[in-house]
Amino acid sequence: MLNLSPEQKKSADLFAKANDAFFDDDYDEALSLFTELVTLEPKNAEFILKRCQVYQKLNKLELALKDGEQALTLLEQGSRSLLARAHLQLGITLHRLGQYSAAQTHLEQSQELNPQEKTLVTWLRKNQDKLPKVTEPVVTPAPVAPVAPAPVKATRYEWFQNDTFITIEVFIKNVKSDAVDINFFDNALSLSVKLPNGSDYTLELEPLAHKILPKESSFKILSTKIEIKLRKEMIGIMWGALEGEDQIVAMTSSTPTTTTKKSKDWNALSRELDDEAKPEGEQALNSLFQQIYKDADPDTQRAMMKSFVESNGTCLSTNWNEIGTKKTEVKPPEGMIAKKLLFLNTMTPIYKVLIANRGEIACRVIRTCRRLGISTVAVYSDSDENAPFVKMADEAYHIGSSIAAESYLNGAKLIDVAKRSGADALHPGYGFLSENADFADQVIQAGINFIGPNPDNIRAIGDKIAAKVFIKEHANTIPLIPGYNGQDQSVERLEQEAKRIEFPILLKASAGGGGKGMRAVYETNKLKEEIEAAQGESLRAFGSDKLLIEKYFESIRHVEIQIFGDKYGNVYHINERDCSIQRRHQKVVEETPSPAVDNELREAMTTAAVELGRKLGYVGAGTAEFILDEKTKKFYFLELNTRLQVEHPITEAISGLDLVELQLLVAQGANLKELGILDNIKFQGHAIEVRLCAEDPDNDFSPRTGVIHKWSPADAAKFIPGVRFDTGVEDGSEISIFYDSMVAKVIVHAPTRAEAVRRMAAVLARTVIVGVTTNQKFLISIMNNPRFQSGTFDTNFIVQEKERLFPTPHINDAKNSIVAALLFDWTIRRSQQVHLKNIRTGWRNIKWRNKRTTFVVNRGPEVQIQYEYLGEPNNDKRHLFQAKVLAKEDAQPGADEPELPISIVLFENDFGKEAAGPRGVRGCSGLLRCTIDGAQQHFYIAEDVQDIDDKCIFVHDFVRGHQVELLKVDRLKSKVAALEDDRVTPYTSSMPCRILKVLAPSGSEVKKNMPLLSIESMKTEVKILSRHDGIVTMRVEENQLVDARVLMCSVDDVKK
Repeated sequence: MLNLSPEQKKSADLFAKANDAFFDDDYDEALSLFTELVTLEPKNAEFILKRCQVYQKLNKLELALKDGEQALTLLEQGSRSLLARAHLQLGITLHRLGQYSAAQTHLEQSQELNPQEKTLVTWLRKNQDKLPKVTEPVVTPAPVAPVAPAPVKATRYEWFQNDTFITIEVFIKNVKSDAVDINFFDNALSLSVKLPNGSDYTLELEPLAHKILPKESSFKILSTKIEIKLRKEMIGIMWGALEGEDQIVAMTSSTPTTTTKKSKDWNALSRELDDEAKPEGEQALNSLFQQIYKDADPDTQRAMMKSFVESNGTCLSTNWNEIGTKKTEVKPPEGMIAKKLLFLNTMTPIYKVLIANRGEIACRVIRTCRRLGISTVAVYSDSDENAPFVKMADEAYHIGSSIAAESYLNGAKLIDVAKRSGADALHPGYGFLSENADFADQVIQAGINFIGPNPDNIRAIGDKIAAKVFIKEHANTIPLIPGYNGQDQSVERLEQEAKRIEFPILLKASAGGGGKGMRAVYETNKLKEEIEAAQGESLRAFGSDKLLIEKYFESIRHVEIQIFGDKYGNVYHINERDCSIQRRHQKVVEETPSPAVDNELREAMTTAAVELGRKLGYVGAGTAEFILDEKTKKFYFLELNTRLQVEHPITEAISGLDLVELQLLVAQGANLKELGILDNIKFQGHAIEVRLCAEDPDNDFSPRTGVIHKWSPADAAKFIPGVRFDTGVEDGSEISIFYDSMVAKVIVHAPTRAEAVRRMAAVLARTVIVGVTTNQKFLISIMNNPRFQSGTFDTNFIVQEKERLFPTPHINDAKNSIVAALLFDWTIRRSQQVHLKNIRTGWRNIKWRNKRTTFVVNRGPEVQIQYEYLGEPNNDKRHLFQAKVLAKEDAQPGADEPELPISIVLFENDFGKEAAGPRGVRGCSGLLRCTIDGAQQHFYIAEDVQDIDDKCIFVHDFVRGHQVELLKVDRLKSKVAALEDDRVTPYTSSMPCRILKVLAPSGSEVKKNMPLLSIESMKTEVKILSRHDGIVTMRVEENQLVDARVLMCSVDDVKK
């Protein structure tokens, strides 16, 4: 028996589990396990190649290519057989990516290294017809060495059938893919398997009872069996036997007893439908179609949709390739042919959708379109070229620079791409042009279906001012907030109206939402400045500087109603959402149902929302937003958002609906009443959504940019039920200045509100995002806040709970992360040591003071960690340290050496090598395992290295559940800085930004705290204030784009 170390045993166990998952077709689980193996042993080429195969199965070909290349690099001097496998996997991946010449090179090298590689021979046989994509044949299958005659076959299989396929299950356990050789012919099947015990198993079926289509037949290997699917040449003919002459030719109306698994008897089902109450004609066919459609795979669903639409609801085909041909006409069961499918018969079908948006909403729309068999087209700007949504779409087109006005806000470019790509519909997502009536008009005039309300709806209600005018004239029973929404937008008139309404008042951008252009004003002397700022922000965000003024309520809740309408005048509601947890008027947490809404109030609010929709003749998805005075139970209309909301997933969670699918159905002309989907919805449980954003809550929620080194939501979703992540990022994604700061939406659904809150806190703590500052810790604090847990809060919650949500940071809160950063940095420096490697780190022949490293924690206080390396006592790759973490003021030079109370054991880790990144150098990263004072812990760590003296280390603490950012302080620089004051601290940009306005031009004299510049980053405006009195030298211009760490201005002392 092998004497394996614990680490080796763990790897062996994980490898076995990963292989089982792979053979069971559980590719998500296999990916998770193989990724864990690669993390444990990053230089194990076999693990990397296995993960490469999983990526191929999941169609993540770019990631498969990356793994294949990495394995090839590791195996340059390694085993010939493994090297052959690396070339093979690279060749297969490149071939699937369409890079045929490169694929040819790798396949030939694989064959040269190992001519008998069965996987290569099998792949070449199966793909021979696909190979002539280059001028020369790629490779030819190597001759297979003769084998001994196969033993007599045993009866170890079963078969069953449906209208389209014969399925054969061969019961053999734990067989590997390279042990299986299978060939399909028009009327025969040949299977040969090398069994785990060394013997052979063969299955020869010749002749088959009927002909099959070899190219559409397939097989897969599971842990307990080999499953073979034979595609029938004649669909609808049930075989009476598997082999030989079949005397019985049975139609689908009678299923032979030869099958062990029976397909549904659709004729019987149609008769049952006809016998039900009111299931006449079209309704019966509709119900039948829905039941078949629900059980079908995506290709079958797509075929069914097309066949029904093109035959006017009289023909049902489950084979995409045969639609429109004369070869086979497959009709609905007997007695149903004359009936029509109502909702399809009156629809304008959608086959291809262009998504005029980016990020997570683009990914969200693509997922639903995929499920419905609808092709997708993505558009992308310069900075989104490698974004996940671009890779997910069937097609993608570049539309311009990263500036939104030149890409996602350029309607002409979007419509041009829709035409060029052949898209017959356009989904606007949310934000950008989603509520622009002129753009919707242009899309429709171009002959493209706009998946949203009609332009008249948007004009009548999408603008907040127009909405209030419409309600006063057509729906005056809906209460409105006192305010002003007139056409006179002069500063003088706005000031006059504000004084009439009485302070406090709220300035709002008429053309948009999301808190842009919104200002609460409490005093007359601040009014003019705030009006100009709100107009400017509104103009930049929405292309209009129009404002409205409303009375500002100090204590309210924000409650909204989801509505859906169709072109037949039907309007439904799908319950309410509570969006009261906000910062700077932007939603942070949303939930449904609202803790503040009882059944009577819900009835009143939903009735008002539906009435408004009906008065408008509203079509599509919309959200009526209200403010609610919880004490009086009075509510007032805010606005109607004429688009899908960011927070729509929580409505989906409690209703079981797919709102994007509903949008697509309505856009195609579906009658919601006939569909019956929205009648008598049974809402279940409680759902909460939080917005995980790249921002710094401790610095007034200022936006942050950076590279996401590690994004891992999978573990949270895997172990906790009812969890969903909607995101548009992955490892390596860059959060830029050009777009919204949202990284992901985290959604949790549970039976009760208390359980949903508890689960959300746990999910957030188990979610890893490393490399960019986020509000993760802040969101966890909200979930753990007693007032939030009780449900008694309003829109001022964050301000009122500031002390509990933003506790004064203590050095002990980050102690373990500081220790982990030290160990990470020590490991990197040790691995880069060139000379005297055999001498223990830190060794001296005389007593010397403790070693020291200084970090700036979360861009705030400086801390120092003093430590002593005790060596590797047992040569077992475990390193011992003693350490102490001190605040900067407690670590004065010349003080007595402190005791080092923290005992540390560092296990051997491999953090890879530095690599080029989007900005500077993307440093090392990986999982760190150590023991701190007897408690073993894990941390995920990554670093950004700008230069040799500028290193930022990001540490995700799995115990506390959030990232700590640690800037390593260069000791020489810090000594110089200690002699200086803030008069020489440069005014540099902390992140990439746009210069909005120069408030103090060069030569002007300023006082301390006077504004120098107004900058914008990630749609947020920030003012740069002077830190002392002096004369300004401005080094940037208005509208200039600057990168991070650029000197923007300086303030020099006034010369006397």
